[in-house]
Amino acid sequence: MIDTIGVHLAATVKDVIPPGWIKEFWKEGIQDNKGKMMVLPSGRLRHLATGLRVGVSGGEARWAEGELSCLVFKHNGILIKSQQELDQAIAVFLERVSEVCTHSPPYNLRRIDLVGHAGISPEMLVRVYKNFRLPRIRRDPIHYPGESLLWRGSKRKCRLYDKRLRNSGRPGDMTRIEWELHGSTITTEFGKVTTLDHLSIEVCYAVFHRLCRGFTPRCLAQKGNLSTILAMANAEKWCFGKIPLAEHLKGWRNPKVFQRLQQRAAVTELDLLKIDLQAYFPEDFSSYRPEDVDEAFKNGKA
Repeated sequence: MIDTIGVHLAATVKDVIPPGWIKEFWKEGIQDNKGKMMVLPSGRLRHLATGLRVGVSGGEARWAEGELSCLVFKHNGILIKSQQELDQAIAVFLERVSEVCTHSPPYNLRRIDLVGHAGISPEMLVRVYKNFRLPRIRRDPIHYPGESLLWRGSKRKCRLYDKRLRNSGRPGDMTRIEWELHGSTITTEFGKVTTLDHLSIEVCYAVFHRLCRGFTPRCLAQKGNLSTILAMANAEKWCFGKIPLAEHLKGWRNPKVFQRLQQRAAVTELDLLKIDLQAYFPEDFSSYRPEDVDEAFKNGKA
């Protein structure tokens, strides 16, 4: 249920960086003619095997960020499913960070990605939700046709995509949902300042489950209207002269009016197709049985 985490650090970078780490966007310190450091080193250290990153500014390590699943498994298509796996991943995370800097708790979270896999066609969900607006995110989603959706808000993002397609070029039958939370949004959603030492997988799942309620469709009106007709047309892929009905309507509707029409149709279409992501994520974490994206996707095999 947890993918990437980021923590605040206030640590001293070690003089010798061990093998397996590289410097990125690096600027060495500058000394004056008396040998005093005028500008301290800055940039980023990255662990090649796991992708873990440590941000350096003014000669100090300020933050660390990495994908927990990559620290304990072969790839991040495998979800962390238990508190034991989470504790193991955090221990490896801190061990890797200690290779390049000296640090000590507390480790307040600056970023956390909550993820889940739903056993439903990503292509269908991308098509249905492409005009859907999520609560607390004012903008419409960024649509990558046939591939993914991205809702970008202030200090929060939501992605819905085909993990297998992104990594291998071969479409899969499982949708990955990711919620990326930053800064004060973490405190808002978790109800307190969250530290790495007290991170609970059950609490993380509860937050993920609550965020996914935003995908729940509203009820249909008893009488159909133009948005209902458009929703049915989108669901059944109605075309006239091989041109989708929506494209015909776009030609004579005011762009802003048509955009609102598409948004209402998207909500209606969810009800018509009986799609509700809540059905794939039970309220009780112990009842959730997530499937992993098979290892073959990493090498582009099928």
